[in-house]
Amino acid sequence: PGNARHPLDGRVAVELLDLGQVREKPEEVSAALTRYAGARFTDALACRRAAFAVEEFAIGLRGYRTDQVDELIRRGQTALAWGGGPERESARAEIERVRAGGLTVAMRGYSTFQVDEALLALSTALAENRSTDRETTS
Repeated sequence: PGNARHPLDGRVAVELLDLGQVREKPEEVSAALTRYAGARFTDALACRRAAFAVEEFAIGLRGYRTDQVDELIRRGQTALAWGGGPERESARAEIERVRAGGLTVAMRGYSTFQVDEALLALSTALAENRSTDRETTS
């Protein structure tokens, strides 16, 4: 039985691999899967990065919690890559809500300046990307 959704069309799918549980770099795993599975493999990470590229954030003392930032960026990238208007608006609203309330600061975390700039750019991209929505015709 399917335990996930296909990132491109939402069909029921089976998630076979969690990249957080392997030692190899995600790019190496993706290259191997592409080589062996061909068009049957969808590199969701590459699709998200293509929708909105983010440089690696510097890590320092008293920065934003990495897991919280990574989740916000991932959600925004996913909405840009595959979401419709409601998904993009929901992701944008969440980013704006978290920015207004302040991200959690950790002893070691991402650079606050870099994250603030990236989240502002992502929020703007989510707001501007409405041109791809289908309009109904009469």
